[in-house]
Amino acid sequence: MKNKLVWIFLLLIISIALILYFAKNQTPKENPLISFLNQQYNNKYLVKSYVIGNFSVISANSNTSCCGENSTDSFDEKASPSVIIQDLKSQKIESIYEVSFTTNAADGKFDKGNIIHISKTSQVKDYFVVEWNIYWGGSSGLKGMVVFGNKDGQYQPIAGYPFPIDPKSTINLTDKLSNKKYIFPITGDSNFSEVTDLNNDGKLDLLYADWKWDFKKGESHYVPRPWNLQVFELVNNTFKVAKWWNGGEIYKTPENIGYSDADTYTLKQIFYDKSK
Repeated sequence: MKNKLVWIFLLLIISIALILYFAKNQTPKENPLISFLNQQYNNKYLVKSYVIGNFSVISANSNTSCCGENSTDSFDEKASPSVIIQDLKSQKIESIYEVSFTTNAADGKFDKGNIIHISKTSQVKDYFVVEWNIYWGGSSGLKGMVVFGNKDGQYQPIAGYPFPIDPKSTINLTDKLSNKKYIFPITGDSNFSEVTDLNNDGKLDLLYADWKWDFKKGESHYVPRPWNLQVFELVNNTFKVAKWWNGGEIYKTPENIGYSDADTYTLKQIFYDKSK
Protein backbone atom coordinates (compact mmCIF):
# COMPACT_ATOMS: atom_id res chain seq x y z
CA MET A 1 0.00 0.00 0.00
CA LYS A 2 2.84 2.32 0.90
CA ASN A 3 4.62 1.60 -2.42
CA LYS A 4 1.39 2.28 -4.31
CA LEU A 5 1.03 5.69 -2.67
CA VAL A 6 4.67 6.49 -3.51
CA TRP A 7 4.06 5.65 -7.17
CA ILE A 8 0.93 7.78 -7.27
CA PHE A 9 2.82 10.68 -5.71
CA LEU A 10 5.67 10.33 -8.23
CA LEU A 11 3.27 10.20 -11.17
CA LEU A 12 1.53 13.31 -9.87
CA ILE A 13 4.85 15.17 -9.62
CA ILE A 14 5.84 14.07 -13.15
CA SER A 15 2.45 15.15 -14.56
CA ILE A 16 2.72 18.61 -12.99
CA ALA A 17 6.28 18.97 -14.26
CA LEU A 18 5.22 18.05 -17.82
CA ILE A 19 2.29 20.50 -17.74
CA LEU A 20 4.55 23.31 -16.55
CA TYR A 21 7.18 22.45 -19.16
CA PHE A 22 4.79 22.48 -22.11
CA ALA A 23 3.03 25.58 -20.82
CA LYS A 24 6.34 27.40 -20.65
CA ASN A 25 7.64 26.25 -24.04
CA GLN A 26 4.42 26.39 -26.05
CA THR A 27 4.47 29.17 -28.66
CA PRO A 28 1.51 31.53 -28.17
CA LYS A 29 -0.95 31.57 -31.06
CA GLU A 30 -0.48 34.85 -32.93
CA ASN A 31 -3.49 37.10 -33.37
CA PRO A 32 -4.35 36.91 -37.13
CA LEU A 33 -5.36 40.59 -37.21
CA ILE A 34 -2.07 41.77 -35.68
CA SER A 35 -0.19 39.39 -37.95
CA PHE A 36 -1.85 40.88 -41.04
CA LEU A 37 -1.25 44.47 -39.94
CA ASN A 38 2.42 43.85 -39.18
CA GLN A 39 2.96 42.14 -42.52
CA GLN A 40 0.98 44.60 -44.62
CA TYR A 41 2.49 47.75 -43.10
CA ASN A 42 5.90 46.59 -41.86
CA ASN A 43 4.83 47.33 -38.26
CA LYS A 44 4.06 50.95 -39.23
CA TYR A 45 0.33 51.48 -39.19
CA LEU A 46 -2.60 53.41 -37.75
CA VAL A 47 -6.02 51.92 -37.02
CA LYS A 48 -9.49 53.18 -36.15
CA SER A 49 -12.07 50.73 -34.86
CA TYR A 50 -15.87 50.99 -34.87
CA VAL A 51 -18.40 48.61 -33.29
CA ILE A 52 -21.39 48.41 -35.63
CA GLY A 53 -24.02 45.78 -34.86
CA ASN A 54 -22.37 42.37 -34.57
CA PHE A 55 -19.19 43.51 -36.28
CA SER A 56 -15.96 45.28 -35.52
CA VAL A 57 -15.04 47.49 -38.47
CA ILE A 58 -11.35 48.39 -38.52
CA SER A 59 -9.85 50.99 -40.82
CA ALA A 60 -6.09 50.58 -41.23
CA ASN A 61 -3.43 52.51 -43.11
CA SER A 62 0.31 53.01 -43.17
CA ASN A 63 1.69 55.79 -41.00
CA THR A 64 4.19 56.51 -43.80
CA SER A 65 3.28 58.70 -46.74
CA CYS A 66 5.14 58.98 -50.01
CA CYS A 67 5.15 61.38 -52.94
CA GLY A 68 3.34 64.29 -51.29
CA GLU A 69 4.74 67.69 -50.44
CA ASN A 70 7.70 67.49 -48.01
CA SER A 71 7.38 63.70 -47.82
CA THR A 72 10.53 61.83 -46.81
CA ASP A 73 9.05 58.32 -46.91
CA SER A 74 9.70 55.92 -49.75
CA PHE A 75 6.95 54.38 -51.88
CA ASP A 76 5.68 51.07 -50.48
CA GLU A 77 3.33 49.36 -52.94
CA LYS A 78 2.29 46.78 -50.36
CA ALA A 79 1.08 49.30 -47.77
CA SER A 80 -2.36 50.09 -49.20
CA PRO A 81 -5.13 51.10 -46.79
CA SER A 82 -7.50 48.34 -45.64
CA VAL A 83 -10.87 47.82 -44.02
CA ILE A 84 -11.12 44.68 -41.88
CA ILE A 85 -14.48 43.22 -40.86
CA GLN A 86 -14.40 41.01 -37.76
CA ASP A 87 -17.28 39.10 -36.17
CA LEU A 88 -17.55 40.23 -32.55
CA LYS A 89 -18.83 36.92 -31.21
CA SER A 90 -16.50 34.47 -32.92
CA GLN A 91 -13.61 36.97 -33.41
CA LYS A 92 -13.34 35.55 -36.92
CA ILE A 93 -12.07 37.93 -39.59
CA GLU A 94 -14.80 37.89 -42.24
CA SER A 95 -13.18 40.16 -44.84
CA ILE A 96 -10.04 42.20 -45.48
CA TYR A 97 -10.69 44.85 -48.13
CA GLU A 98 -7.58 46.28 -49.75
CA VAL A 99 -7.89 49.69 -51.41
CA SER A 100 -6.48 50.66 -54.80
CA PHE A 101 -7.14 53.30 -57.44
CA THR A 102 -7.33 53.07 -61.19
CA THR A 103 -6.39 56.48 -62.57
CA ASN A 104 -5.43 57.99 -65.90
CA ALA A 105 -3.16 60.45 -64.13
CA ALA A 106 -1.01 57.73 -62.55
CA ASP A 107 -1.01 55.46 -65.61
CA GLY A 108 -1.52 52.52 -63.26
CA LYS A 109 1.94 52.95 -61.74
CA PHE A 110 0.96 54.21 -58.29
CA ASP A 111 -2.49 52.67 -57.92
CA LYS A 112 -1.58 50.90 -54.68
CA GLY A 113 0.50 51.51 -51.60
CA ASN A 114 1.15 54.36 -49.19
CA ILE A 115 0.43 56.97 -51.85
CA ILE A 116 -3.24 56.40 -50.91
CA HIS A 117 -4.39 58.23 -47.78
CA ILE A 118 -7.47 58.19 -45.58
CA SER A 119 -9.09 61.62 -45.61
CA LYS A 120 -12.23 60.90 -43.55
CA THR A 121 -13.90 58.07 -41.62
CA SER A 122 -17.21 58.14 -39.76
CA GLN A 123 -20.00 55.97 -38.42
CA VAL A 124 -23.46 57.15 -39.47
CA LYS A 125 -26.23 55.04 -37.94
CA ASP A 126 -25.34 51.41 -38.82
CA TYR A 127 -23.10 52.43 -41.71
CA PHE A 128 -19.36 53.00 -41.97
CA VAL A 129 -18.33 55.77 -44.35
CA VAL A 130 -14.75 56.29 -45.49
CA GLU A 131 -12.99 58.53 -48.00
CA TRP A 132 -9.55 57.86 -49.45
CA ASN A 133 -7.51 60.07 -51.73
CA ILE A 134 -4.51 59.62 -53.97
CA TYR A 135 -2.10 62.49 -54.40
CA TRP A 136 1.10 62.73 -56.46
CA GLY A 137 2.40 65.98 -55.03
CA GLY A 138 0.91 68.39 -57.57
CA SER A 139 -1.84 70.94 -57.10
CA SER A 140 -4.65 68.42 -56.66
CA GLY A 141 -5.52 64.76 -56.38
CA LEU A 142 -8.46 62.36 -56.55
CA LYS A 143 -10.70 60.80 -53.94
CA GLY A 144 -13.16 57.96 -53.63
CA MET A 145 -15.89 57.37 -51.06
CA VAL A 146 -17.32 54.02 -49.97
CA VAL A 147 -20.24 53.25 -47.68
CA PHE A 148 -20.19 49.92 -45.84
CA GLY A 149 -23.44 48.35 -44.66
CA ASN A 150 -25.14 45.07 -43.83
CA LYS A 151 -26.26 43.27 -46.96
CA ASP A 152 -27.28 39.61 -47.23
CA GLY A 153 -26.00 39.00 -43.70
CA GLN A 154 -22.55 40.37 -44.50
CA TYR A 155 -21.01 43.73 -43.68
CA GLN A 156 -19.62 44.88 -47.00
CA PRO A 157 -19.18 47.83 -49.42
CA ILE A 158 -22.61 48.83 -50.71
CA ALA A 159 -22.39 52.33 -52.24
CA GLY A 160 -20.13 55.08 -53.56
CA TYR A 161 -20.55 58.34 -55.42
CA PRO A 162 -23.73 58.30 -57.56
CA PHE A 163 -21.91 58.90 -60.84
CA PRO A 164 -21.41 56.69 -63.91
CA ILE A 165 -18.36 54.48 -63.52
CA ASP A 166 -15.46 55.21 -65.84
CA PRO A 167 -13.42 51.96 -65.87
CA LYS A 168 -10.24 54.04 -66.25
CA SER A 169 -10.93 56.13 -63.12
CA THR A 170 -12.17 54.14 -60.14
CA ILE A 171 -11.56 53.28 -56.52
CA ASN A 172 -11.35 49.53 -56.01
CA LEU A 173 -11.83 47.37 -52.92
CA THR A 174 -10.65 43.76 -53.15
CA ASP A 175 -11.44 41.25 -50.41
CA LYS A 176 -8.15 39.44 -49.83
CA LEU A 177 -10.01 36.45 -48.38
CA SER A 178 -12.61 35.88 -51.11
CA ASN A 179 -10.99 37.87 -53.96
CA LYS A 180 -14.33 39.61 -54.55
CA LYS A 181 -13.88 43.07 -56.03
CA TYR A 182 -15.98 46.23 -55.65
CA ILE A 183 -15.60 49.25 -57.96
CA PHE A 184 -16.87 52.79 -57.32
CA PRO A 185 -16.51 56.20 -59.04
CA ILE A 186 -13.98 58.82 -57.98
CA THR A 187 -13.94 62.62 -58.03
CA GLY A 188 -11.53 65.51 -57.50
CA ASP A 189 -10.24 65.85 -53.95
CA SER A 190 -11.16 69.55 -53.83
CA ASN A 191 -14.85 68.73 -54.23
CA PHE A 192 -17.01 68.60 -51.09
CA SER A 193 -18.78 65.45 -49.90
CA GLU A 194 -20.29 64.37 -46.61
CA VAL A 195 -22.70 61.61 -45.57
CA THR A 196 -25.28 62.37 -42.89
CA ASP A 197 -29.04 62.25 -42.29
CA LEU A 198 -29.80 65.79 -43.40
CA ASN A 199 -33.59 65.75 -42.94
CA ASN A 200 -33.71 63.24 -40.05
CA ASP A 201 -35.85 60.73 -41.93
CA GLY A 202 -33.68 57.74 -41.04
CA LYS A 203 -32.01 57.53 -44.48
CA LEU A 204 -28.42 58.37 -45.34
CA ASP A 205 -27.94 61.53 -47.36
CA LEU A 206 -24.90 62.39 -49.45
CA LEU A 207 -24.15 66.11 -49.61
CA TYR A 208 -22.07 66.80 -52.70
CA ALA A 209 -20.66 70.03 -54.12
CA ASP A 210 -18.29 70.73 -56.98
CA TRP A 211 -17.23 73.67 -59.13
CA LYS A 212 -16.36 74.32 -62.76
CA TRP A 213 -12.97 75.59 -63.82
CA ASP A 214 -13.50 78.41 -66.33
CA PHE A 215 -10.41 78.40 -68.52
CA LYS A 216 -11.70 81.34 -70.58
CA LYS A 217 -11.61 83.54 -67.49
CA GLY A 218 -8.03 82.50 -66.79
CA GLU A 219 -8.98 81.07 -63.39
CA SER A 220 -6.29 79.57 -61.22
CA HIS A 221 -6.84 76.34 -59.34
CA TYR A 222 -8.34 77.59 -56.11
CA VAL A 223 -9.79 81.03 -56.59
CA PRO A 224 -13.24 81.48 -54.99
CA ARG A 225 -15.99 80.62 -57.47
CA PRO A 226 -19.65 79.52 -57.55
CA TRP A 227 -20.28 75.99 -56.26
CA ASN A 228 -22.85 73.47 -57.48
CA LEU A 229 -24.67 71.69 -54.62
CA GLN A 230 -26.86 68.59 -54.75
CA VAL A 231 -28.21 66.05 -52.26
CA PHE A 232 -28.61 62.30 -52.81
CA GLU A 233 -30.31 59.80 -50.48
CA LEU A 234 -29.56 56.12 -50.02
CA VAL A 235 -32.39 53.97 -51.38
CA ASN A 236 -31.91 50.19 -51.70
CA ASN A 237 -28.15 50.63 -51.22
CA THR A 238 -27.90 53.20 -54.03
CA PHE A 239 -27.59 56.97 -53.79
CA LYS A 240 -30.37 58.63 -55.78
CA VAL A 241 -31.26 62.30 -56.24
CA ALA A 242 -33.18 63.58 -53.19
CA LYS A 243 -36.32 65.16 -54.66
CA TRP A 244 -37.13 66.84 -51.35
CA TRP A 245 -33.98 69.02 -51.53
CA ASN A 246 -34.25 71.97 -53.96
CA GLY A 247 -36.77 69.97 -56.00
CA GLY A 248 -34.05 67.47 -56.85
CA GLU A 249 -32.18 70.14 -58.81
CA ILE A 250 -28.58 71.32 -58.53
CA TYR A 251 -28.25 74.59 -56.62
CA LYS A 252 -25.60 77.00 -57.90
CA THR A 253 -24.42 79.49 -55.31
CA PRO A 254 -24.84 83.13 -56.41
CA GLU A 255 -21.69 84.07 -54.51
CA ASN A 256 -18.11 82.92 -54.96
CA ILE A 257 -16.95 80.52 -52.24
CA GLY A 258 -13.42 79.34 -51.52
CA TYR A 259 -11.85 76.21 -49.99
CA SER A 260 -10.94 77.00 -46.38
CA ASP A 261 -12.56 75.44 -43.31
CA ALA A 262 -14.76 78.51 -43.03
CA ASP A 263 -15.87 78.02 -46.65
CA THR A 264 -16.68 74.37 -45.94
CA TYR A 265 -18.89 75.52 -43.08
CA THR A 266 -20.61 77.92 -45.49
CA LEU A 267 -21.38 75.07 -47.90
CA LYS A 268 -22.75 72.92 -45.08
CA GLN A 269 -24.94 75.78 -43.92
CA ILE A 270 -26.43 76.15 -47.39
CA PHE A 271 -27.24 72.44 -47.47
CA TYR A 272 -29.01 72.67 -44.10
CA ASP A 273 -30.79 75.94 -44.83
CA LYS A 274 -32.28 74.63 -48.06
CA SER A 275 -33.47 71.45 -46.39
CA LYS A 276 -35.86 73.36 -44.09
